[in-house]
Parts: sequence; C-alpha cells; structure tokens
Amino acid sequence: MNNRLPPDTRLQNKLRTALKYAKVTCVLGTSNRIDDITKTCGWSAQQYVLQNLPGVYLNCRQTEFDIFTDGEFNVHVNAEDHSVSHPVTQWYYHLDHRTALKNVKLSIIPRTTLAPATDSQFNLSTSSEMLLSGAQLALTSRFGNCGELSQLITKYLWENPQGIDRIEGVRMGIDHGFVVINRCGELRQPATWGDAWIIDAWYQEGVIYHASELPKILPKIRQYAKEQTKSCHKIGMNNGIFYNRAPDIDKTEWDICPLSDKYPHYEPHMNIEDYYTIPGHQHQNSIEIFAKHKNAHRQTYAPSLNAIRLFKQHTESESTLNDKAAVIRVTHSL
Repeated sequence: MNNRLPPDTRLQNKLRTALKYAKVTCVLGTSNRIDDITKTCGWSAQQYVLQNLPGVYLNCRQTEFDIFTDGEFNVHVNAEDHSVSHPVTQWYYHLDHRTALKNVKLSIIPRTTLAPATDSQFNLSTSSEMLLSGAQLALTSRFGNCGELSQLITKYLWENPQGIDRIEGVRMGIDHGFVVINRCGELRQPATWGDAWIIDAWYQEGVIYHASELPKILPKIRQYAKEQTKSCHKIGMNNGIFYNRAPDIDKTEWDICPLSDKYPHYEPHMNIEDYYTIPGHQHQNSIEIFAKHKNAHRQTYAPSLNAIRLFKQHTESESTLNDKAAVIRVTHSL
C-alpha cells in the first residue's frame, strides 16, 4: 500500500493525530479482532452490552450466545488411551443471554446546566447526535470497533476543522466503516472523489491513504475481515464482519461540513464530553456472579494451596536429610 499523505503538513499531522486519538482512546481494542479479544480474555468482545447484560468467564466455547460454535469443541477424547483433554485452556468472557442484545440502552447524563446538544442554534441532526453519543461511549468504555473509532476520528476533526471541508462516515457492504475527508463526486464511484483522504482505524493497525487507492484496498479489507472473523469463531466468539458480502461502498452514516455544521459547544476549549457523560459500569448481575465465582474459587483453591505448601515443606525436609546423609558418607570415607 502506498501510504502517500496530503502535501499540506498541517492537514497531514491532523489526520495522524486524529487516528492516534482514536487508537489511544480505545485502548481495550475491538470486539472483532482476534488479538484484542485474546489480550482481554473476551472482555473487549462484549463491551457494547456490559452495562445492560450479565456474563461470566468460561473456558469452553458453547454458550447460548455462541451460535456458530460446537459444544464439544473443548473436550478431546483419545480413543487409544481413553484420556480426556481440554484444548482451550484460556478463559473467555461470555454473555448469558444473546437475545437480550436488543435491549441495550445508553444513559446520557448532563454535567452542567448547559445543553448544546438540544440548543437550536446548533441544529444537530439525528446522525450527528448518534455520532457524538457513540464517541462519548467510546471515551467511557475505552473500546471501539470500526464505527466507534470512526466516530472518535470525526469528533476530533470536527473540533479541529481548519483545512477540512467535509467529514463523512462511510459504510461498506461488509459491515465495515471508515472516515472520508474532503470528498466530492458520487459516493459509489471513488474515482470521482477528487483529492479525498481515508482514515481507517480498524484495518491492520490503522491506515491513512488517498481515495485513488480505495479500489485496490477494498478486497484487502474484506480478506482481513474474513481472517479476523474465522479466528474469533475458533475460540467461541460469535463476533466478526459479514465478509461474504460484496466489499462495495454502501452508504454514509454522517456527513459533516464544519463551515455550516457548527460544533455544539459554547467555549472554544470545551468539547461535548464537558457537557455530558455516559456512566461506565458493569451490569450488577455480572458483579454478583463474579463475587460468587470468586468465593467458590477461594474455597476450592485453599485446600490445594495448603497441599502444595505441605508438599514443598516435605520436599525441602527430604532434601535437607539427603544433604546431611551425603555429608556423613563423605566424612566416613575420609
């Protein structure tokens, strides 16, 4: 890929900073990249719904949520010696009820008496409200897929709009999105986009490239999504992207022109998160489940720990006696 960047140094630095802002904010990673799921033991895979749904850590694949998995995956029987092993040794966080995914709700709480989101002077569209709400949720949860990463990038550029005429959240047919800067022309014809730039914080480690490179990048994104999705399914996570669809440009989720779409704040140094907050907390049922499992684990683990301690003492005693016997043997030989 040719990572050719805009000739204007200030715009180049701004796009890089926007990408870094999104990546650093979402330090927990994504729900559909295998590296992020592995490093958080499945925690990042459920960030969308941790406020509303309970879950538990399991060292198996099959739960009600995991519709793509095989319940016997984590049990392997050797027919020759009749031994039983468990291939998956890492514990991953699973939801208890996949049907409850439809009931996710966000609580947006005012920080001050000022309310720019509903102020008529800003005249926010529904898509702009959703954009800012999604970015705030990412700021709270420190998690984000392509959508949340794109929302954070857009938020940053909207707050720092010098040199930027247009910011769009563009969606592909494979359920993947990225940010397009300064596009003109027809949406489904990238060849007409002119001197537009694309920021994709989800693909690989985050990339910035010119719109002219998009046609050859789209198939690569699809292949990358396919690899990530299949890897997620192997460990029992029903997360991923619909890579079997055509990797074409589908629609815009938001379209912001900073000159006409005024960012909703009253002071230049204040951003939307200074006026509102989305509380981040884990579902109460999950907290109770964790406490129950922790206590059960302590009760089971304590005798094992005591047995290990006694075994260590016994081994050390035997070692001391052996050392003494060796000294006696050497003395006698002398």
